[in-house]
Amino acid sequence: MRRATTIGAELKAPGILRNPVPVLALFDRAAAHKTVLRNLLQREGYERSCRLPTRP
Repeated sequence: MRRATTIGAELKAPGILRNPVPVLALFDRAAAHKTVLRNLLQREGYERSCRLPTRP
């Protein structure tokens, strides 16, 4: 099944992915690193409510 989506959307797969993956992370290295860092921090016990700083 194919679905079209936009850069600002998130990919969700309940039961497979714990966190949604921003579509931008598939194309932008900085966004991918931010997503990986969030997942690693969550695995170590940090909550998602802790926002990571954005680049200026």
